[in-house]
Amino acid sequence: MRAVVVTVGACLVVGGLATSVRHLILWQQSGIWTPTQFGALWFAIGGPDPNRLRWLGIDGITAWLLDQPLNVVLFVVGGSIAWIGLAYGSRR
Repeated sequence: MRAVVVTVGACLVVGGLATSVRHLILWQQSGIWTPTQFGALWFAIGGPDPNRLRWLGIDGITAWLLDQPLNVVLFVVGGSIAWIGLAYGSRR
């Protein structure tokens, strides 16, 4: 199970790095930095609207997270998942 968690985290980190490289190439070609927002991926995979999460009290946090660049979110979440997987495996 530890290997699966670390692999998923590493894949998200690589996805974040690949998204960064894509944006750097587009920036070099056009001269305009236009990062993809995390909300584009969130709604593409069927994530709920932040207003529907109001009853949980996390609608503000979700709205803030959806405005962040996709490459940063993938890199941070993937790194956190891999780190947790490595830390859990060393405790056993």
